[in-house]
Amino acid sequence: GWAGGWREGLRYGALGLGMAGSSSDGVNGVLGALTYEYSSSGYSVGLRQQWAGRDYRQLGLNEGERLPAGQTNVFGGVSLGRAGNFALGYFKQDRRGEADSEFMALSYQLGLPWRGSLLLNYVQTFTGEKAKAATLALTFPFDERNTVSYQHRNDLKRDGDADVHYLTLQQSLPAGEGWGWRVQLSDREENDLGLAYQGRYGTYLADVLQRSEGTTANLMARGGLGWQSGKLFASRAIDGSFGVAEVSGFAGVRVYAENQLMGKTGEDGKLLLPALRAYEENDIRIDHRDLPMDAEIASLRQKIAPRFRSGARIEFPVKRLRPALLNLVQEDGRPLPSDARVSKTGGKTYYPVGMNGLVYVDDMEDETVLVAL
Repeated sequence: GWAGGWREGLRYGALGLGMAGSSSDGVNGVLGALTYEYSSSGYSVGLRQQWAGRDYRQLGLNEGERLPAGQTNVFGGVSLGRAGNFALGYFKQDRRGEADSEFMALSYQLGLPWRGSLLLNYVQTFTGEKAKAATLALTFPFDERNTVSYQHRNDLKRDGDADVHYLTLQQSLPAGEGWGWRVQLSDREENDLGLAYQGRYGTYLADVLQRSEGTTANLMARGGLGWQSGKLFASRAIDGSFGVAEVSGFAGVRVYAENQLMGKTGEDGKLLLPALRAYEENDIRIDHRDLPMDAEIASLRQKIAPRFRSGARIEFPVKRLRPALLNLVQEDGRPLPSDARVSKTGGKTYYPVGMNGLVYVDDMEDETVLVAL
Protein backbone atom coordinates (compact mmCIF):
# COMPACT_ATOMS: atom_id res chain seq x y z
CA GLY A 1 0.00 0.00 0.00
CA TRP A 2 0.96 3.64 -0.12
CA ALA A 3 -0.09 6.83 1.65
CA GLY A 4 0.45 10.56 1.23
CA GLY A 5 -0.76 13.78 2.73
CA TRP A 6 -0.71 17.56 2.43
CA ARG A 7 -1.47 20.16 5.09
CA GLU A 8 -1.50 23.92 4.63
CA GLY A 9 -1.65 26.51 7.39
CA LEU A 10 -4.05 29.31 6.44
CA ARG A 11 -4.92 32.60 8.10
CA TYR A 12 -8.19 31.14 9.31
CA GLY A 13 -7.25 27.55 10.06
CA ALA A 14 -5.44 24.56 8.60
CA LEU A 15 -6.55 22.61 5.53
CA GLY A 16 -5.40 19.05 4.93
CA LEU A 17 -5.76 16.40 2.25
CA GLY A 18 -4.74 12.76 2.57
CA MET A 19 -4.79 9.77 0.24
CA ALA A 20 -3.90 6.10 0.65
CA GLY A 21 -3.93 3.10 -1.63
CA SER A 22 -3.92 -0.65 -1.12
CA SER A 23 -3.33 -3.73 -3.21
CA SER A 24 -4.50 -7.20 -2.19
CA ASP A 25 -4.68 -10.28 -4.45
CA GLY A 26 -4.41 -8.07 -7.50
CA VAL A 27 -7.31 -5.82 -6.40
CA ASN A 28 -6.49 -2.13 -5.88
CA GLY A 29 -8.35 0.28 -3.63
CA VAL A 30 -8.11 3.92 -2.63
CA LEU A 31 -8.98 6.04 0.41
CA GLY A 32 -9.21 9.82 0.64
CA ALA A 33 -9.63 12.30 3.50
CA LEU A 34 -10.27 16.04 3.74
CA THR A 35 -9.77 17.96 7.00
CA TYR A 36 -10.18 21.53 8.17
CA GLU A 37 -9.42 22.88 11.65
CA TYR A 38 -9.47 26.34 13.19
CA SER A 39 -8.75 27.20 16.79
CA SER A 40 -8.53 30.47 18.72
CA SER A 41 -8.63 31.46 22.38
CA GLY A 42 -12.43 31.71 22.29
CA TYR A 43 -13.65 28.97 19.97
CA SER A 44 -12.67 26.15 17.64
CA VAL A 45 -14.29 24.40 14.67
CA GLY A 46 -13.34 21.45 12.55
CA LEU A 47 -14.42 19.08 9.80
CA ARG A 48 -13.17 15.68 8.71
CA GLN A 49 -14.55 13.85 5.68
CA GLN A 50 -13.28 10.42 4.66
CA TRP A 51 -14.13 8.28 1.64
CA ALA A 52 -13.10 4.66 1.15
CA GLY A 53 -13.48 2.64 -2.04
CA ARG A 54 -15.14 -0.77 -1.84
CA ASP A 55 -11.86 -2.49 -2.70
CA TYR A 56 -9.71 -0.59 -0.21
CA ARG A 57 -8.15 -2.89 2.39
CA GLN A 58 -7.21 -1.60 5.83
CA LEU A 59 -4.53 -3.37 7.87
CA GLY A 60 -5.91 -4.75 11.12
CA LEU A 61 -9.43 -5.45 9.86
CA ASN A 62 -10.84 -8.96 9.83
CA GLU A 63 -11.20 -10.91 6.61
CA GLY A 64 -14.14 -9.55 4.61
CA GLU A 65 -14.51 -6.48 6.84
CA ARG A 66 -14.64 -3.14 5.00
CA LEU A 67 -14.30 0.47 6.04
CA PRO A 68 -17.48 2.58 5.79
CA ALA A 69 -17.94 4.14 2.36
CA GLY A 70 -18.01 7.58 3.95
CA GLN A 71 -17.46 9.15 7.36
CA THR A 72 -18.32 12.72 8.31
CA ASN A 73 -17.30 14.37 11.54
CA VAL A 74 -18.10 18.01 12.30
CA PHE A 75 -17.25 19.58 15.65
CA GLY A 76 -17.05 22.96 17.34
CA GLY A 77 -16.43 24.42 20.77
CA VAL A 78 -16.83 27.73 22.58
CA SER A 79 -14.93 28.78 25.70
CA LEU A 80 -16.71 31.09 28.16
CA GLY A 81 -13.80 31.35 30.54
CA ARG A 82 -14.85 30.70 34.12
CA ALA A 83 -18.44 30.24 32.91
CA GLY A 84 -17.51 26.93 31.28
CA ASN A 85 -17.14 25.40 27.82
CA PHE A 86 -19.67 24.29 25.21
CA ALA A 87 -18.95 21.62 22.59
CA LEU A 88 -21.04 20.32 19.70
CA GLY A 89 -20.32 17.33 17.51
CA TYR A 90 -22.00 15.59 14.57
CA PHE A 91 -21.00 12.17 13.23
CA LYS A 92 -22.27 10.10 10.32
CA GLN A 93 -21.20 6.80 8.74
CA ASP A 94 -22.30 5.29 5.43
CA ARG A 95 -22.05 1.51 6.10
CA ARG A 96 -22.43 0.26 2.50
CA GLY A 97 -26.07 -0.80 2.54
CA GLU A 98 -26.18 -1.75 6.21
CA ALA A 99 -27.82 0.43 8.84
CA ASP A 100 -26.11 3.82 8.76
CA SER A 101 -24.91 5.49 11.95
CA GLU A 102 -25.75 9.15 12.54
CA PHE A 103 -25.86 11.09 15.79
CA MET A 104 -25.09 14.44 17.41
CA ALA A 105 -23.77 15.29 20.87
CA LEU A 106 -23.94 18.54 22.83
CA SER A 107 -21.98 19.02 26.04
CA TYR A 108 -21.29 21.69 28.64
CA GLN A 109 -18.47 21.53 31.19
CA LEU A 110 -17.91 23.79 34.18
CA GLY A 111 -15.12 23.85 36.75
CA LEU A 112 -16.26 23.76 40.38
CA PRO A 113 -14.54 24.54 43.71
CA TRP A 114 -12.17 21.95 45.22
CA ARG A 115 -11.03 20.94 41.70
CA GLY A 116 -14.45 19.52 40.92
CA SER A 117 -16.20 19.53 37.55
CA LEU A 118 -19.77 19.49 36.24
CA LEU A 119 -20.59 17.86 32.91
CA LEU A 120 -23.93 18.04 31.09
CA ASN A 121 -24.24 15.92 27.98
CA TYR A 122 -27.03 15.35 25.45
CA VAL A 123 -26.87 12.71 22.70
CA GLN A 124 -29.42 12.04 19.98
CA THR A 125 -29.28 9.41 17.24
CA PHE A 126 -31.01 9.91 13.88
CA THR A 127 -31.01 6.27 12.74
CA GLY A 128 -32.43 3.05 14.12
CA GLU A 129 -34.69 3.67 17.11
CA LYS A 130 -33.70 7.36 17.11
CA ALA A 131 -32.84 7.30 20.79
CA LYS A 132 -31.82 10.28 22.88
CA ALA A 133 -30.35 10.60 26.33
CA ALA A 134 -29.15 13.26 28.75
CA THR A 135 -26.47 12.87 31.41
CA LEU A 136 -25.41 14.96 34.39
CA ALA A 137 -22.09 14.11 36.05
CA LEU A 138 -20.33 15.60 39.09
CA THR A 139 -16.72 14.64 39.82
CA PHE A 140 -14.48 15.58 42.75
CA PRO A 141 -10.91 14.33 43.17
CA PHE A 142 -9.46 13.60 46.60
CA ASP A 143 -5.93 13.64 45.17
CA GLU A 144 -4.17 12.70 41.95
CA ARG A 145 -5.59 9.15 41.83
CA ASN A 146 -8.72 9.04 44.03
CA THR A 147 -12.06 10.46 42.89
CA VAL A 148 -15.72 10.36 43.81
CA SER A 149 -18.39 10.97 41.17
CA TYR A 150 -22.15 11.07 40.82
CA GLN A 151 -23.96 10.51 37.53
CA HIS A 152 -27.62 10.84 36.60
CA ARG A 153 -28.66 9.49 33.21
CA ASN A 154 -32.08 9.89 31.65
CA ASP A 155 -33.02 8.15 28.39
CA LEU A 156 -35.77 10.74 27.87
CA LYS A 157 -38.44 8.12 27.41
CA ARG A 158 -42.07 8.62 28.30
CA ASP A 159 -42.19 5.65 30.67
CA GLY A 160 -41.02 6.05 34.24
CA ASP A 161 -38.17 3.56 33.92
CA ALA A 162 -35.70 5.85 32.17
CA ASP A 163 -33.76 7.34 35.11
CA VAL A 164 -30.68 5.77 36.63
CA HIS A 165 -28.31 7.15 39.30
CA TYR A 166 -24.69 6.10 39.87
CA LEU A 167 -22.26 6.76 42.71
CA THR A 168 -18.66 5.80 41.99
CA LEU A 169 -15.55 5.74 44.16
CA GLN A 170 -12.33 5.04 42.30
CA GLN A 171 -8.59 4.87 42.71
CA SER A 172 -6.87 4.69 39.35
CA LEU A 173 -3.78 2.62 38.70
CA PRO A 174 -0.47 4.47 39.04
CA ALA A 175 1.85 4.97 36.09
CA GLY A 176 4.23 2.47 37.65
CA GLU A 177 3.58 -0.37 40.08
CA GLY A 178 0.67 -0.31 42.52
CA TRP A 179 -3.00 -0.96 43.26
CA GLY A 180 -6.25 0.44 41.93
CA TRP A 181 -9.90 -0.21 42.72
CA ARG A 182 -13.42 0.84 41.75
CA VAL A 183 -16.80 0.68 43.51
CA GLN A 184 -19.98 1.64 41.63
CA LEU A 185 -23.45 1.66 43.18
CA SER A 186 -26.72 2.41 41.41
CA ASP A 187 -30.47 2.26 41.97
CA ARG A 188 -30.98 -0.05 38.95
CA GLU A 189 -29.06 -3.17 40.02
CA GLU A 190 -26.00 -2.08 38.06
CA ASN A 191 -23.34 -2.46 40.76
CA ASP A 192 -19.63 -3.06 40.14
CA LEU A 193 -16.69 -3.94 42.36
CA GLY A 194 -13.22 -4.10 40.85
CA LEU A 195 -9.65 -4.53 42.04
CA ALA A 196 -6.51 -4.15 39.92
CA TYR A 197 -2.79 -4.50 40.44
CA GLN A 198 -0.06 -3.32 38.10
CA GLY A 199 3.25 -5.04 38.69
CA ARG A 200 6.64 -5.39 37.10
CA TYR A 201 5.54 -8.21 34.79
CA GLY A 202 1.85 -7.57 34.12
CA THR A 203 -1.50 -6.04 35.02
CA TYR A 204 -4.09 -8.13 36.86
CA LEU A 205 -7.81 -7.33 37.13
CA ALA A 206 -10.69 -8.85 39.10
CA ASP A 207 -14.31 -7.63 38.71
CA VAL A 208 -17.66 -8.60 40.17
CA LEU A 209 -20.65 -7.23 38.20
CA GLN A 210 -24.21 -7.30 39.49
CA ARG A 211 -26.99 -6.86 36.97
CA SER A 212 -30.73 -7.56 37.01
CA GLU A 213 -30.13 -10.79 35.07
CA GLY A 214 -27.50 -12.08 37.52
CA THR A 215 -24.01 -11.67 38.95
CA THR A 216 -20.81 -12.40 37.04
CA ALA A 217 -17.13 -12.41 38.01
CA ASN A 218 -14.21 -11.74 35.68
CA LEU A 219 -10.47 -12.30 36.03
CA MET A 220 -7.91 -10.97 33.57
CA ALA A 221 -4.14 -10.88 33.34
CA ARG A 222 -2.24 -8.89 30.73
CA GLY A 223 1.49 -8.81 30.09
CA GLY A 224 4.08 -8.68 27.36
CA LEU A 225 7.43 -9.93 26.08
CA GLY A 226 10.21 -7.77 24.72
CA TRP A 227 13.69 -8.11 23.22
CA GLN A 228 16.39 -5.60 23.99
CA SER A 229 20.19 -5.75 23.88
CA GLY A 230 20.04 -9.42 22.90
CA LYS A 231 17.95 -10.42 25.89
CA LEU A 232 14.32 -11.62 26.11
CA PHE A 233 12.39 -10.20 29.05
CA ALA A 234 8.87 -10.27 30.51
CA SER A 235 7.06 -7.02 31.24
CA ARG A 236 3.75 -5.27 31.41
CA ALA A 237 1.89 -5.05 28.09
CA ILE A 238 3.86 -3.08 25.51
CA ASP A 239 1.47 -1.26 23.16
CA GLY A 240 3.95 1.18 21.64
CA SER A 241 7.55 2.19 22.27
CA PHE A 242 9.50 1.22 25.37
CA GLY A 243 12.81 1.74 27.09
CA VAL A 244 15.07 -0.01 29.57
CA ALA A 245 16.65 2.19 32.26
CA GLU A 246 20.02 0.87 33.49
CA VAL A 247 21.62 2.23 36.67
CA SER A 248 24.98 0.41 36.64
CA GLY A 249 23.87 -2.55 38.74
CA PHE A 250 22.28 -0.54 41.57
CA ALA A 251 19.02 -2.10 42.82
CA GLY A 252 16.08 -0.25 44.35
CA VAL A 253 16.64 3.04 42.49
CA ARG A 254 13.40 4.87 41.69
CA VAL A 255 12.92 5.75 38.01
CA TYR A 256 10.54 8.46 36.78
CA ALA A 257 9.12 9.10 33.30
CA GLU A 258 7.65 12.58 32.84
CA ASN A 259 7.76 12.93 36.67
CA GLN A 260 5.60 9.82 37.09
CA LEU A 261 7.08 7.06 39.25
CA MET A 262 7.46 3.96 37.06
CA GLY A 263 9.05 1.64 39.62
CA LYS A 264 12.42 0.66 41.07
CA THR A 265 15.35 -1.04 39.41
CA GLY A 266 15.72 -4.77 40.03
CA GLU A 267 18.72 -6.75 41.24
CA ASP A 268 20.34 -6.25 37.82
CA GLY A 269 19.93 -2.47 38.08
CA LYS A 270 17.36 -2.36 35.24
CA LEU A 271 13.75 -1.28 34.94
CA LEU A 272 11.49 -1.57 31.89
CA LEU A 273 9.53 1.54 30.89
CA PRO A 274 6.69 0.07 28.76
CA ALA A 275 4.84 3.21 27.63
CA LEU A 276 7.08 5.81 25.97
CA ARG A 277 5.97 8.21 23.24
CA ALA A 278 7.46 7.45 19.83
CA TYR A 279 9.51 10.11 18.05
CA GLU A 280 9.02 12.54 20.96
CA GLU A 281 11.36 13.40 23.80
CA ASN A 282 10.54 11.45 26.97
CA ASP A 283 12.01 12.91 30.14
CA ILE A 284 13.56 10.08 32.21
CA ARG A 285 15.23 10.63 35.58
CA ILE A 286 16.35 8.69 38.63
CA ASP A 287 16.17 9.61 42.33
CA HIS A 288 19.60 10.48 43.75
CA ARG A 289 18.39 9.64 47.26
CA ASP A 290 18.43 5.94 46.33
CA LEU A 291 22.14 6.01 45.48
CA PRO A 292 24.84 5.56 48.15
CA MET A 293 26.76 8.57 49.42
CA ASP A 294 29.94 7.40 47.68
CA ALA A 295 28.26 7.21 44.23
CA GLU A 296 29.17 9.61 41.45
CA ILE A 297 26.93 10.17 38.42
CA ALA A 298 27.28 12.64 35.56
CA SER A 299 23.53 13.30 35.16
CA LEU A 300 20.34 12.20 36.90
CA ARG A 301 18.14 13.06 33.88
CA GLN A 302 18.06 12.00 30.23
CA LYS A 303 15.75 12.62 27.29
CA ILE A 304 15.02 9.77 24.88
CA ALA A 305 12.98 9.63 21.64
CA PRO A 306 12.49 5.97 20.59
CA ARG A 307 11.21 4.82 17.22
CA PHE A 308 7.65 3.48 16.94
CA ARG A 309 7.23 0.02 18.49
CA SER A 310 10.92 -0.21 19.33
CA GLY A 311 13.03 -0.13 22.46
CA ALA A 312 15.67 2.28 23.71
CA ARG A 313 18.50 1.75 26.18
CA ILE A 314 18.75 4.53 28.78
CA GLU A 315 22.02 4.30 30.68
CA PHE A 316 22.81 6.11 33.92
CA PRO A 317 26.51 5.26 34.49
CA VAL A 318 27.26 5.39 38.20
CA LYS A 319 30.78 5.16 39.58
CA ARG A 320 31.39 3.93 43.12
CA LEU A 321 33.91 6.25 44.79
CA ARG A 322 36.47 5.14 47.37
CA PRO A 323 37.13 8.24 49.48
CA ALA A 324 39.91 8.43 52.02
CA LEU A 325 41.00 10.77 54.82
CA LEU A 326 44.80 10.82 54.94
CA ASN A 327 47.34 12.17 57.38
CA LEU A 328 50.33 13.23 55.28
CA VAL A 329 53.78 13.82 56.77
CA GLN A 330 57.08 14.97 55.36
CA GLU A 331 60.28 12.97 55.30
CA ASP A 332 61.33 14.44 58.64
CA GLY A 333 58.04 13.34 60.24
CA ARG A 334 56.46 16.79 60.44
CA PRO A 335 52.86 17.17 59.10
CA LEU A 336 52.44 18.60 55.64
CA PRO A 337 51.80 22.37 56.02
CA SER A 338 48.18 23.55 55.80
CA ASP A 339 48.91 25.91 52.89
CA ALA A 340 49.92 22.98 50.67
CA ARG A 341 47.86 21.21 48.03
CA VAL A 342 48.04 17.67 46.71
CA SER A 343 46.90 16.05 43.48
CA LYS A 344 47.03 12.66 41.86
CA THR A 345 49.85 12.01 39.41
CA GLY A 346 48.78 13.54 36.10
CA GLY A 347 45.48 14.73 37.60
CA LYS A 348 43.95 18.20 37.40
CA THR A 349 42.02 18.06 40.67
CA TYR A 350 43.69 19.59 43.72
CA TYR A 351 42.91 18.74 47.33
CA PRO A 352 43.66 21.28 50.10
CA VAL A 353 45.64 20.22 53.15
CA GLY A 354 44.16 20.97 56.55
CA MET A 355 45.58 21.12 60.07
CA ASN A 356 48.09 18.44 61.07
CA GLY A 357 48.50 17.33 57.45
CA LEU A 358 44.92 16.04 57.06
CA VAL A 359 43.62 15.84 53.46
CA TYR A 360 40.41 14.36 52.05
CA VAL A 361 40.65 12.58 48.68
CA ASP A 362 37.27 11.78 47.13
CA ASP A 363 38.35 8.70 45.14
CA MET A 364 41.31 6.39 45.59
CA GLU A 365 42.49 3.77 43.13
CA ASP A 366 44.19 0.48 44.05
CA GLU A 367 47.49 2.31 43.64
CA THR A 368 47.29 6.08 43.96
CA VAL A 369 50.33 8.38 43.93
CA LEU A 370 49.80 11.86 45.41
CA VAL A 371 52.04 14.84 44.66
CA ALA A 372 52.30 17.73 47.15
CA LEU A 373 52.57 21.29 45.82
